[in-house]
Amino acid sequence: MEDADTTRLEAFSDGIFAIAITLLILEVRAPEVHSARELTHALMAQWPSYTGYALSFLIIGIMWSNHSHIFRLIKRADHMLGMINLLLLMTIAFLPYPTAVLARNIADPATCGPATFFYSAAILVTAIPWSWLWMHALRRGLVDAPEDERDRVTASFRFGWIPWLITTVLAIFVPKVALFGIGLLALYWMLFPGRHR
Repeated sequence: MEDADTTRLEAFSDGIFAIAITLLILEVRAPEVHSARELTHALMAQWPSYTGYALSFLIIGIMWSNHSHIFRLIKRADHMLGMINLLLLMTIAFLPYPTAVLARNIADPATCGPATFFYSAAILVTAIPWSWLWMHALRRGLVDAPEDERDRVTASFRFGWIPWLITTVLAIFVPKVALFGIGLLALYWMLFPGRHR
């Protein structure tokens, strides 16, 4: 894939994002009950699954939006860019698993901390291939964008991982605060997408 256009790479990436985001709902199981009261109670008791689903749906959706934006600026792809993108997709496709771990442990004070740490750390790890992909594209001259746009995206990759590092550290000591922070980050980046590009 030496200096080819990015069409196939983007199509493959969109497929992985779609699969990852779809897998999230599979963790939300339909309750097996025998009365309206039992069903109501069972549905309410599933709030951890709803929380994990909503949180990760937003986060993966934001990542998809960012990926689309980045590849509007990256006009060509070489073999290495494809491999780095593959690594990025691997980290994103992994996210339904820590989501399931979080959903199953969020309500348990004994295990909420490690589950939140694992979840936040999994998101933090995605920052490595994100930054690598962009920096490689810049170095190889694969980006075709105004200088101010390049600088804005470069700054976001330089510092965008810091909030996730903070939530990951917070998860060790105050997991509920870390979860609240993760939710705020997802909401903020959904409402103000230009601030982290």
